[in-house]
Amino acid sequence: PRNVYCVGQTQPRVKVFQPNTNDEKKFFRNFVAYHIAKTIERNELREGTGLRIDDVNDRLFVNTVLPAQQIRAIIKAVANCERQNNNYWALKQVGEDDFPGVEALGRRVNPEGIAAYESQQAAIQRYQDLGICELYSGTNNVGNVAVAMIYLNGMVQAAFQRRSRLKKLLDVKARQRDPRLVYYERAHAKLDGQYHDLKRKQSIAKFIYEELQLSPWNLSGDFIDVHKRAIRNQTMKLTGIGDPSGRGEAYSFLREEGGRGSKSSAAVDGALNAQIKKITGTENDLRKLTMKQMASLLQSYNVPSKDIEKLKRWDRVHVIRDLSTKNASDGMGDEMDRFARTEKTRLSDQRSNYKERIQEIWRRQTAALTATDIDAAAVGMEGKAKDAEAANEAGAEKADGPDDESEDDEELIQELEMDLANREETNRLASNLGQSG
Repeated sequence: PRNVYCVGQTQPRVKVFQPNTNDEKKFFRNFVAYHIAKTIERNELREGTGLRIDDVNDRLFVNTVLPAQQIRAIIKAVANCERQNNNYWALKQVGEDDFPGVEALGRRVNPEGIAAYESQQAAIQRYQDLGICELYSGTNNVGNVAVAMIYLNGMVQAAFQRRSRLKKLLDVKARQRDPRLVYYERAHAKLDGQYHDLKRKQSIAKFIYEELQLSPWNLSGDFIDVHKRAIRNQTMKLTGIGDPSGRGEAYSFLREEGGRGSKSSAAVDGALNAQIKKITGTENDLRKLTMKQMASLLQSYNVPSKDIEKLKRWDRVHVIRDLSTKNASDGMGDEMDRFARTEKTRLSDQRSNYKERIQEIWRRQTAALTATDIDAAAVGMEGKAKDAEAANEAGAEKADGPDDESEDDEELIQELEMDLANREETNRLASNLGQSG
């Protein structure tokens, strides 16, 4: 061809119909009625006669599962049955029984609606191929799945705590050479099996939850609510699982829960969030410290050792942060002021940062679309190289740190995962309830 046009990510103009909802049924009825009326009109012009229901079904609905009663009900709205003429259906006259005519029916079906319906059908087929057959239709929306995720996360956390406590008790009994040790081992094996079974179910549920978030009706609905209707100053996540490029060259249309764009989604893309990386995952992050390191910090603040021993991990984190914040606010900051809690970013600054992130993604997408094969590989590897560098630095810090707190680290990771998962689902539920209210 003389000209080749390259199209990047397109923005939705209308919401894709959620399956088994009134909007979908209304569009589908108009869509089918127009095609039936058009087919009958064309056959009357060519052959001078209408069509039987079987002929309509064979010509239009060979690859569509449509009940015969539904087809008959739609045909009755656009045609009359001529029983004296072998039950052929003839097109109604304009104005007969409020029939608007074929052209008027066609104007009820716009191109955006057809594109939305085809996008919906493609997503339904994909879900069915994945084995997801019911959770996407009607009232089975993402919010309902989020409720199940919260419940399942709680079950996993409870199973993990039971297993951890029994493991500690098992270690004590093993050192004491308790004659009932075999029973403790069986109980631990039982709890361990329950925990891993729940983890497997949680992984499956998380996969389904993410797939439902990426449905076209959810993505298009979030985009229109954020940028067309501007509901409560909400923003898009821009990065994360909703990014179709998978490497920061396209936008995630998923809505940021909470309305103002949290740091969690910003932390996904290293190039877009250099400021956040100065805090999370470095020496400024209290969560990376071991119990012994936090005890040393508290001792530097003249906290008695007997009081430190009574504090659990998260209590130590809060005490260190509070003391650091107090010293920083009093102008007595030292090398520990990096742990101080700073003031939240103003709304205007958040909006400015949000626009800068949008422009950066736009720059990446433009560069990817206009690049040659060699340049495209370089653009794609730009973000990955920075992420890999950050991962290597984190791995080096982990290798240099002490390894005698493995059990505490495992519990910390588990608590963080559950807390982040529950917070995300809870924010989504709160956002949905706020809109419906």
